[in-house]
Amino acid sequence: NPRLFYSAYKMTPAPAPARIPGNVVIIGGGVVGEHIGRVLSTYNIPFTIIEIDHYRVSELKKLSYPVVFGDAAHRNVLEAAGVEQARLLIMAAPCSTSLSPVIQEVRSLRASLPIVARVEDAEDFAAAIKLEVREVVQPKLEASLELIRQSLLVLGLNRQKIEDLLDSLRSKNYSP
Repeated sequence: NPRLFYSAYKMTPAPAPARIPGNVVIIGGGVVGEHIGRVLSTYNIPFTIIEIDHYRVSELKKLSYPVVFGDAAHRNVLEAAGVEQARLLIMAAPCSTSLSPVIQEVRSLRASLPIVARVEDAEDFAAAIKLEVREVVQPKLEASLELIRQSLLVLGLNRQKIEDLLDSLRSKNYSP
């Protein structure tokens, strides 16, 4: 009995993408999720994207990306994407309000699944750590660090000293 999801083209049931053991499940098919999919494709790593926006689903399908339409906080959507057989879950969407419900549902299906999550602020970072997310990325912090790196390189500072500084700043900002 295959899991079903709703096609973005017609709101009628359609078969979910084929489940591939060891795939990566990406939650969020926006710019970030699409870029991740592109890189995974380059390395022939199978993936499935979960996306809640109809327009994004249709755009991802044009790229021939396997996509499940729906809310990742719902068990049937996670099952349709193959979370139970996945090797990794990446939360690429900004997820302040959905972080906890999604991770709790994922953990109920597969407690040991490694999760890499995008979070927007310190509060979300703390929540992700409590939920035992393996790796947490703060895009605004990472953008500021890259701007610092590029600026200091242009100003002629030593590359190793810059990397040491950035490591120190990351350590301070990513400590629970």
